[in-house]
Amino acid sequence: MKILSLVLTLVISLFSTFVCAKEQIDQAQLEKVVHEFLLKRDFSSGLARKDKNYELLIGYGIDTRDTYYQLTLGKYINPKNILELSLNKFSDIDPDRYNTVSYKGRLMKVDLGLKSFVGNSFYLKGGLGYTKGRLERISSEWTYDSNFNYSEYLVLNINEVNALSAEADIGNQWQFESFTIGMSWIGVSSKILNFNDSEFSSSQDSINSKTSIRILNLQLGMSF
Repeated sequence: MKILSLVLTLVISLFSTFVCAKEQIDQAQLEKVVHEFLLKRDFSSGLARKDKNYELLIGYGIDTRDTYYQLTLGKYINPKNILELSLNKFSDIDPDRYNTVSYKGRLMKVDLGLKSFVGNSFYLKGGLGYTKGRLERISSEWTYDSNFNYSEYLVLNINEVNALSAEADIGNQWQFESFTIGMSWIGVSSKILNFNDSEFSSSQDSINSKTSIRILNLQLGMSF
């Protein structure tokens, strides 16, 4: 009887030890799952950027000069920093239409900037931009001679701009596996160097203001 009692005690002790160990393992696995879930929920974009090398984005935004389309190529330096090269094409340039018969304008800007994430999706971006634009405007002019005879004629005005500017943006960019969506909430472009011989006239300001503000630049694309 003593031997049987000893064996039963040993079996019960081993079973209790096994049950306790299993409960500890299950609890550790549960804590790990919960931790990973919370981490993915709170830092999903940051985690999704970890294995990315490049990005390709298309965008559309609003500028004080006019609306514009944007194409961006990006190179990940690390998960928190992306070097971006963007081409911006403005849809239409609207000059001062006083006495304007017809006009044709175009404006493009190339900028190189560093996008730095200071949170899961929130970023700050700064860089340099090069703007090239041309505005051809035909205006109607008139004169009076000494006999007060009225005459009207057309004048072609051509304004060009080539300028270097400082660029800055703040926004959010969310990463979902390979798909990414971003929104630059507000940005500023400020001229720092004019390559033209003369300073900006009022007509030149219509194709490249000395300081312009842009808002709500929506970007969609892929990171890989």
